[in-house]
Amino acid sequence: DVDFNFMIPPDYTTGTPLTVRLLAYARDTTSFPCFGELSSSWVYIARAGVGEIGDGSASLTPADILEIFASADVPKEYTFAIDSTTDLQAGDTVSFGLFGFGPATRCSLIITGVGVYYQ
Repeated sequence: DVDFNFMIPPDYTTGTPLTVRLLAYARDTTSFPCFGELSSSWVYIARAGVGEIGDGSASLTPADILEIFASADVPKEYTFAIDSTTDLQAGDTVSFGLFGFGPATRCSLIITGVGVYYQ
């Protein structure tokens, strides 16, 4: 399991879709190809002075992503949309967890970077 937290930047416009992108690579002693699956575990969104917003129904879409790695140390991009029933605002905090799930031939993933994107 791996958890991430960020605050929505001040230049964010309410109602604009938020996307989380991360790069990960496989560093494994098993044979390739291997499967690098990341699945959403939980999402929590809070606002200062309010607490949790969106009645706990926030989620990541898709719920899980499977990438097939043919060799070690070559990153792949995973992209998740943040879905909330409440319009998010600048200053809201978003926390979420991901876990690796897959068959016996799954990769050990190294996450090298995470970014939050909106327009």
